[in-house]
Amino acid sequence: FIIDALMSVITFCKKKCYYPVSSIAAFQLRVISTENFKIPTRDKVINAIGEETFVDVLIVGGGATGTGAALDAAIRGLKVACVEKEDYSSGTSSRSTKLLWGGSRYLVQAFVSLLNPDLRLIRQPRITVKKFIEDFRMVLNCHRERRFLLQRQHHLTTWLPIAVPLTSWIIWPPPFGFPPAVLGALGVFPLFFKFYDSLSGFSCPPSHIMTPSRAKRKFPQLSLADGSIKYCCVFYEGCHDDARTNLAIAQTAAREGALMLNYCEVVSFLKEQKDGGDGERVTGAVMRDNITGREFKMYAKSILLCGGPFTDDLRRLHDQNCQEAVRGASGIHIILPAYYAPKGFGLVDMNTSDGRFLFFLPWQNHVLVGTTDKPCKPTMRPEPDEAEIRWLLNEASKFLSPSLRLRRQDVMSAWSGIRPLAVDPHASSSGSGTSSVSRDHVISHDPKSGMIFVSGGKWTTYREMAEDAIDKVLEVTPSIPKGVGKCRTLEVDLVGLEGYDSNLAIRLIQAYGVSEAVANHLAVTYGGRADDVLSLDMSSFRNASNNNNAKSNGNGQKNGNEYVSALFLSSGPRLLHPDFPYLEAEIVFAARHDWAVRAEDVIARRTRLAFLNKHAAIQVIPRVVELMGKELNWSAERKQQEVDSCLLFLRHFGGSKPSGGDVRMATEEDMKEVFRKLDVAGLGYLTRGQLILACEMLNYPLDELALEDCLQFCTGAEDDITITQAELNISSEDISSVKVELSRLLQWWNSDRFNPGAAETRAREGHRLDRIDSVQGSGTFFG
Repeated sequence: FIIDALMSVITFCKKKCYYPVSSIAAFQLRVISTENFKIPTRDKVINAIGEETFVDVLIVGGGATGTGAALDAAIRGLKVACVEKEDYSSGTSSRSTKLLWGGSRYLVQAFVSLLNPDLRLIRQPRITVKKFIEDFRMVLNCHRERRFLLQRQHHLTTWLPIAVPLTSWIIWPPPFGFPPAVLGALGVFPLFFKFYDSLSGFSCPPSHIMTPSRAKRKFPQLSLADGSIKYCCVFYEGCHDDARTNLAIAQTAAREGALMLNYCEVVSFLKEQKDGGDGERVTGAVMRDNITGREFKMYAKSILLCGGPFTDDLRRLHDQNCQEAVRGASGIHIILPAYYAPKGFGLVDMNTSDGRFLFFLPWQNHVLVGTTDKPCKPTMRPEPDEAEIRWLLNEASKFLSPSLRLRRQDVMSAWSGIRPLAVDPHASSSGSGTSSVSRDHVISHDPKSGMIFVSGGKWTTYREMAEDAIDKVLEVTPSIPKGVGKCRTLEVDLVGLEGYDSNLAIRLIQAYGVSEAVANHLAVTYGGRADDVLSLDMSSFRNASNNNNAKSNGNGQKNGNEYVSALFLSSGPRLLHPDFPYLEAEIVFAARHDWAVRAEDVIARRTRLAFLNKHAAIQVIPRVVELMGKELNWSAERKQQEVDSCLLFLRHFGGSKPSGGDVRMATEEDMKEVFRKLDVAGLGYLTRGQLILACEMLNYPLDELALEDCLQFCTGAEDDITITQAELNISSEDISSVKVELSRLLQWWNSDRFNPGAAETRAREGHRLDRIDSVQGSGTFFG
């Protein structure tokens, strides 16, 4: 009662709260969000957990499904804990195609299965119709979930028009291997997309046809010469920032009472003998806080595994010989500059050279291209395959104007994600088990251990998967009271909706004088909490003004609050990187309110720099570590660990150049570009720390011996590249303060020193080595 009363007072006061700046009325538009008061910090949660904790449900895994299940259980009144070994969405959930789709491909497959020319409907009518009904029901569920996210959680999502270019009236080979689809351009496809709209009750923007002339105006990057495109079908899907949506779900679960902990790992499961001696039942887990190393026990009436492609690894903690249930399939995406697609307009190729869908989508002021599909072994650090990067470039170039040369060096970032392909190992042979391989997701209960796992599915249906999983928990766990309520997550607003409206970006511009790009970014990222981010940036100006109050007031100048306002509006918030709308205040906000624990959390998931531009992410590492270190009281040793960890993390991303391989080579233009990005002060040299970042940006990280040799040479006065390390005779003290100049670094970089294979490469390439930059991207597709 007391807490409710206090929250009512805060809500009332919130409407009256603004900066009392008489000279700048715009600041009266500032509204403080109350949501940060409702979300406990990570430190508060971990400190409240004793050596032994008891919950109704323990959820292992902090992706979309795990956090969604935690929210569902908390809303129903269960005591629930959700733990994640790394950060929220650090696995598959942050590496999606960023679409919230209604299952168009599933719908196509359903009709293909039903109307296949092999007369399956006549030969096996019962099985065929049953499968069609299952697939069609799955599509209807996708549309319901998409409608929930786009209409109710509109602070996190937006509609995106996607064009399907049709290049001929008769399509061959037939799309999806379905012969009647050869006539798709003659009216079948437009009718299909209208039917697709109807499954959402026409709640989405209407699909339509776009003529070639209109396509040229809307999408000037398309190849429209010689009638190469007959027309485009345009339909709509949802789009979002998957990592931010995942965090919002987790924070909403915490707001509703769930214990949410990132960087908390299950070390082992606790077991007890079942009644009658028939095996062991899992009753809890031994946890380890991966930040402090502290271990504690958590007992639960039911344990739900939401590990995605890593589900089998969790199951093996209990049973080393458990049957495999989840296989991995990797899919890579690449990021291109924004000029390759119009703002707010995407494209999809439904008939690529190997039958895969290829999306070409605007996202975060860049263009996202993906995806591929290839069996793989699950790992937390998957790497994009160079051959698949080139396949994406090749396929994406088919629809682009010949005047646009899609080059390998245009790839700003590339990453790989692993989606789980699951079957139920506990299903009966008669098919009466909890699920089957034809379902979109699998929920399986192990009757021996009592554990449940959920896997498969996709982002759009995370809420449905969570609902089904908690329903299963209640079904098979007699110790949980039967009076627990039904699922109500369709009625829940995710964190950020409070205080949000479609004009929020305009209000931020008027209230704080920020740029349109910054305002739009803050509005779609934080929703109603955007004011709180900007208030952190203002606080430094307010502190600075205190030092000026005596002087300014004594001379009849502005008072403190007016000084803050004028100073803030004249200089604006401080950007983390000049080419991106991210603010330095966001780093502090992430550490203080958004559960960011490591620098990697910020560069990859609180901001999306690692996924948008690998070089930019490398550039900001020192500043991110500095800001987080100040907020979280990191030691110098911890700061260096964070820098090293970020660099290691980013090595699993692709960039504008393929990995360097065994030979270290760079052109003068390459080196100048790296110097320009790192030497922002224009000093003409790099420090030791900046040299390490330069090596990462050149895709050739140096080991300690090579790094020391480079620094030794760059410090030496001799120009002879053959001079030995002993002859240089530079002390270790002098090494730490080396000023690395461009000419010396370039001379060392392309030499034979710690560079096996360099001499052979020079002999093979000959005169072409000094023209690498002019050859690359000069008309040939891959340079």
